Amino acid sequence: MSDGKDKLPILPSRGNQSAIEARLVSAKRGHGLLKRKADALQFRFRSIHCKIVETRYLMADIMREAAIALSRAKFETNAVFNQIVIQNIGKAQMKLRLTRENIGGVFLTEYEAVENGPDVYQIAGLSTNGHHLNMVKTEKPFKTMHNHYNCCCGVKVLRPSSYLKG
Repeated sequence: MSDGKDKLPILPSRGNQSAIEARLVSAKRGHGLLKRKADALQFRFRSIHCKIVETRYLMADIMREAAIALSRAKFETNAVFNQIVIQNIGKAQMKLRLTRENIGGVFLTEYEAVENGPDVYQIAGLSTNGHHLNMVKTEKPFKTMHNHYNCCCGVKVLRPSSYLKG
């Protein structure tokens, strides 16, 4: 038996009944909002986790191809490769722009890759097998690593158990 500790100390009147019903309606609405927020965060967490798995496998293949292209370029340029790269360092072709996405009051930081202009050094090293240098300069590894980093940042934000209790 309860000692009356779980009961509200109010008189049974019509006004008190309507006040209690209003509190019940607002509590149900608040519970529904929190449930939708938790579902949205769980959905986003799962989609980000799937992207991480995909980009890991893709990154392994792309990095393997990039390493082969780099070694091929070094072999073809006869160790002049480092000098060519150092001579052609200028301003960055790709930059990262910070964006924030709001999911149910939780802000996810995302980095968006932005091209900073055309490739100024497109013809660098043409006299010494420049086509191998152009193979090294592909944007695939950068964009894949960028996507993977975005996903990892999202998981770090969404991982705390306080957001994902269901």
